[in-house]
Amino acid sequence: PGTPVSLILGRPASIAAVQDVGTKREIFVLSQRDPEKLDPAADDLFAFGTVASVESTVALPDGNLKLYLEGRRRAR
Repeated sequence: PGTPVSLILGRPASIAAVQDVGTKREIFVLSQRDPEKLDPAADDLFAFGTVASVESTVALPDGNLKLYLEGRRRAR
């Protein structure tokens, strides 16, 4: 928490989730156990993550989305 970070999103579901954050601009960010798995289920994700504010997004020419976040608090 409190740390700025940038991520590049490529999966359509991830991009759609960020585009639907609404006016509060907060999302729950967590890691998946196997980064090679393309469609992770709940059991493939770690239980703890970070609530982060979306500071900005940039659509990239390749269809991916660059996301600038700032961590707010740890969450489960």
